[in-house]
Amino acid sequence: MDIPLFKDLLKSKLEIDVEDSHGKTVKFFPLQAKRGTGSQINCISILGLSKQQVQPATQYYVHFKGNQLGATFERISEKKGTWEGTLQTIISAPEFWA
Repeated sequence: MDIPLFKDLLKSKLEIDVEDSHGKTVKFFPLQAKRGTGSQINCISILGLSKQQVQPATQYYVHFKGNQLGATFERISEKKGTWEGTLQTIISAPEFWA
């Protein structure tokens, strides 16, 4: 499933499908989203939760408009079987940010 548009990301209340390098899907529920600035304008950082374990600095993927986009998790902490982390990716498609 595609990542929701930036304007709908937090309103949609939908989990984002994030794939690991082996094709396993991790469900990630976004809590906050921040767009980059300057030369990082197409970068997005999404703070969220997953009930499945994720690994920092490991290759993950999200999908937008049929394109597979590389992503990584940063700052991961585990609390009672839930993992909190920041998903980071670059989405250069203008329609995502509109």
